[in-house]
Amino acid sequence: MRSKLRPGSGNRATSVSAVGDSVSNGDGGGSSGSWTAATFDDLAGDAYAAVRLLQARPDIDPRRVGLHGMSQGGWIAPLVAKRAPDIAFIIAESAPAMTPVEHERLRVPYQLAADGVAPELIAHAVAFMDQKFEVARTGEGWDALEAAMVRGAREGWLSYVNPPPSLENLRWNWEHILTYDPAPALEALTCPILVLYGGLDTIVPARIHRDRMQAALEHARTRDVTIKVFDQANHAFLQAVTGGRRESPALKGFVSGYLGTHVAWLSERL
Repeated sequence: MRSKLRPGSGNRATSVSAVGDSVSNGDGGGSSGSWTAATFDDLAGDAYAAVRLLQARPDIDPRRVGLHGMSQGGWIAPLVAKRAPDIAFIIAESAPAMTPVEHERLRVPYQLAADGVAPELIAHAVAFMDQKFEVARTGEGWDALEAAMVRGAREGWLSYVNPPPSLENLRWNWEHILTYDPAPALEALTCPILVLYGGLDTIVPARIHRDRMQAALEHARTRDVTIKVFDQANHAFLQAVTGGRRESPALKGFVSGYLGTHVAWLSERL
């Protein structure tokens, strides 16, 4: 899971710039280390440094600097806001509202079903996820997990389950990533937040994550909370049919109203 935390990218950057805000892109951390070995706190530290850099520029109003977190960036942005309580806003898109363990186990059957995989093979993949997380937690059972990965490759679902390259890598992720609880950072938020979901998102299923996000933000210090679902959007807010991986290369553009929502929401607050 690669972090995407940025005020905008591509057309997203255009929508943010349309209300007069500077855009600084960061992808997976700007430090000298590898983002693949970065904890959420490491990534939040990189983003915090970018925030302070922008706020220090004489051509930027420091009161108008905010955060745009996409997918995993939805976990990171609230952590940055805890370090920078003067941040102006957060836009969180396709943002998971549960631990990475819960998120990953939920993701797999949704993605496989959207791509038309047979129910019995989906059951095998879900069982693998449970097995993988038990090995991650205990450090035991690696040989059996490797055998299950061979089966997954043969049955065609291995690429959906994030197969670990080694026991050491799996254990590191358990200790530093997979058990992260986003609730405390969400509940500590003091700035306005806009949360967007795609109704056809099979990576972060909106029906479940929206409710979890709403429940967490009901306890937040901020009262300026907006959550919106675009019914026909996938994880990247492209107009979709199934939300599955297999259709992604053929999709053409953002769902209607997606960019305009950014502009309208920001214009009312900045």
